[in-house]
Amino acid sequence: MTQPQKDAAPPSPRWSRTQRFALSAYGRTVTAAYLSSIAAVSGPGNRGAFQAACSAWAELFELRPDDGMYLAEVQAKSLTLAELGEALAICSQSRDDVTRCVQRLFQAGLVTLVPPR
Repeated sequence: MTQPQKDAAPPSPRWSRTQRFALSAYGRTVTAAYLSSIAAVSGPGNRGAFQAACSAWAELFELRPDDGMYLAEVQAKSLTLAELGEALAICSQSRDDVTRCVQRLFQAGLVTLVPPR
């Protein structure tokens, strides 16, 4: 008999193509902090400062620096995985990147499922 691994990641949820995601209350707080930190360094020629601000924000909330752009997209309106992928295609985010990130954000309680209409 084998013992379950304590460090094993929880199983990845499977969502329908029409499943929409929105920010949770905690997700709104974390997104506001992200937008505030990047606004402080926005402007031409501040790429290094932008990356540093993203990294500091991510460390504070135990996230990844790219997670902020996902949260910012979902802040405006609920989106499906495909819509989120289209919005972030300019940032070179693949379909798998989008799925993995949304799974992380969902498991962290930052995004919630929008009930079907």
